[in-house]
Amino acid sequence: MTKIIITGEASYLAQGIQQSFPNDEMKILFMPDLDKNKDLIRSADVIINFCLHPEFSTREFSVNEIIDTDIAKCIKGTQVRYFFLSSRKVYGSSTDVTIYSEEAPLSPTDYYSHNKIKEEQYLTSLLGPQLTIVRIANVIGDPILRKNYKTFIGWISSQMAEKNHLTATENPLTIKDYITRSYLQIALHALVHANARGIYNIGSGFGTSLHELLTEMVGKENVDFISDKAPKDQFILNCTKLHQFIPAMTKPMLISQCHKNQAILKTFYKNKELVYS
Repeated sequence: MTKIIITGEASYLAQGIQQSFPNDEMKILFMPDLDKNKDLIRSADVIINFCLHPEFSTREFSVNEIIDTDIAKCIKGTQVRYFFLSSRKVYGSSTDVTIYSEEAPLSPTDYYSHNKIKEEQYLTSLLGPQLTIVRIANVIGDPILRKNYKTFIGWISSQMAEKNHLTATENPLTIKDYITRSYLQIALHALVHANARGIYNIGSGFGTSLHELLTEMVGKENVDFISDKAPKDQFILNCTKLHQFIPAMTKPMLISQCHKNQAILKTFYKNKELVYS
């Protein structure tokens, strides 16, 4: 049995993660309060941090402001393994459909990707072989039935909950790599139990157009595409390294999650007594 600590109980990506680690001892913390939890954290086998500062995407951070740094300093020199959740955004943006392996050059384009790269480099120098970095594709999961959740799924959920309709301003032919939240969590389980170290992409390895994704998720009658701009920010992750430990995600798995979301959102929109705040 592996002793795993998850920090970031409120994180969307962490919700339901216990189901993917059924045979492990898991402790989920709202925040990694080191004053109270230092001994607990240092006694773990693995730590996966889902906490992220709310301003992480809107300004440049020093490494000492990033919460991963505090945890890493706490476990440096121990046997604890640390999983840093990075992003496919570290590879940059391309108007062409570009496939990125873990060896691809890094090309940050915004505060978020700059901050992720800075922390990747710092943690690598600090923790060395204790560190596993995962660069994650776009994630979809169940709808978020609350307002002002500023993510892709949050946008879809809020628009459908309020209007039962989407208006997309990005070119519908834009190709990106999407994975389900459950696949992300299963991939983390596989990497933890394979004792994997280093850098791993977590993606589907195939491209899906925005048109296909949104029409499958909300129904073609409930989405309009109004963009006259060319596709941009297109990417697919090469996940050959990951597939040493876990089968590749499939298109039916992605579409199944889309259909699940569609059913939840339709039910929610029809039942106004449900809380949405």
